[in-house]
Amino acid sequence: MICVSALRKAALSVVVSCGIALVSVFPAAAHVGVKADTTAAGSTAILTFGFSHGCGESPTTGLTFQIPEEFTSVNPVYAPGWEISWETEDLATPVVSAHGTETTSRISTVTFTADEPIVTGIYAMVSLRLTLPEDMAGETIYFPVVQECEEGENAWIEIPADGQDAEELESPAPSINVTDAESDAGH
Repeated sequence: MICVSALRKAALSVVVSCGIALVSVFPAAAHVGVKADTTAAGSTAILTFGFSHGCGESPTTGLTFQIPEEFTSVNPVYAPGWEISWETEDLATPVVSAHGTETTSRISTVTFTADEPIVTGIYAMVSLRLTLPEDMAGETIYFPVVQECEEGENAWIEIPADGQDAEELESPAPSINVTDAESDAGH
């Protein structure tokens, strides 16, 4: 596991220079929601995950995201008040980037650990930067996350079965709908 406190300053300047503004509201339901600055296939997106509750009345202490296998390159974005760490796994087949760089491993989980527990009623956000797969236009990508609290946890990991409405799930994983490369509609 790698701890990246130094990443915070560099990533903050990227976020500020990109001028990212989250103008739409995250879902109001009591779960971890996600908003993407773009959903176009093949584009580099910043996914911002937000929540305003703990586990019952127990404050949130951390969020651990399972990164879907489709992503070979993920960058956690600096978030004041959070320590960031991740785990990697080897790829079965190396991937060569557009720049000719060979990638043999990928980040499989990212954990944000709060410097101070976050009580219910405080809205908190963390973000991941990644490139949306070019071949997934029209598909939904899920980001299972375990919300850790001082007492207990909420596992927002449920993915709907074919034909099932995600609204029917008790603990739905945050998701985005990937749009055509020329489209930019968000979820």
